Amino acid sequence: MANKPNQNGDLLDGSNPRMNLGQAEKLGFTDIDEYFMGHKQRGTAIIINNKDFHPNTGLNSRDGTNLDASRLEGTFLGLGFDTEVYHNRTAAQILTIAEQAAKRDYSQSDCFIFVLLSHGDERDIIYGADQPLNISTLTEPFKRSANTLLGKPKIFIFQACRGQKVMTSHRKLPMKDNNEVISIASHIPSEADFLLVYSTMPGFYAWRNSLKGSWFIQALCDMLRDHSHEWDMLRILTKVNRRVSMDYHSNCTDPYMNQRQQIPVFVSTLTKDVKLFPKIKK
Repeated sequence: MANKPNQNGDLLDGSNPRMNLGQAEKLGFTDIDEYFMGHKQRGTAIIINNKDFHPNTGLNSRDGTNLDASRLEGTFLGLGFDTEVYHNRTAAQILTIAEQAAKRDYSQSDCFIFVLLSHGDERDIIYGADQPLNISTLTEPFKRSANTLLGKPKIFIFQACRGQKVMTSHRKLPMKDNNEVISIASHIPSEADFLLVYSTMPGFYAWRNSLKGSWFIQALCDMLRDHSHEWDMLRILTKVNRRVSMDYHSNCTDPYMNQRQQIPVFVSTLTKDVKLFPKIKK
């Protein structure tokens, strides 16, 4: 979606054979509740930052996104990732980056992260610099080709709008949580071990401040920096949800867009906890 700029800086982003235990440990399969994070390398974090778009798209520049990219790069470097940053890539270039990344050797890596900062729309559409693409086309190569990531966490993060609805707030009501029991299969589905993290709910705008960056990326980087040494990834993301939903409100001259809120969402097929604790140097 195109930006709706305002004077106060808040903007809108528009299956496998059985393995013996030795093989299992090497690929990240164990019978414990945490993914194996003792490989030589933490892994690769790819960040694609689309700020400017071709005129034929009708999309405005995403002011403040460079702050997000820089903040993410610093955060992932601090967590031990080999970080790659790409700017203003077309849809075809983004797909090529994903395809090539899926074919790399990750046998010595703990996990993989892919981030795309861009405009977006409904039905999981996200924009290259020239045209839209579907998020599923980015994750598909990692289900088909990434053999050395089998049984390892594959985390995809998207900062983009997912529609044109704005989010209001309601009075808080107390609720009880229910525990969920997950059964463990003897084979690994191709869709397993993915974590897809979105800046907002389907159908809604995602907010970005031109001077500070996006609400979601600010909160995500703060939580990763401050709590990766003690919390697993899903707990961190839950705290990100809370911070974004409680601490941020839009500040716009347009009354319809003013004092609006946002809630991130994540979709997990992880089968264990992801703990990005600092690696012990050997």
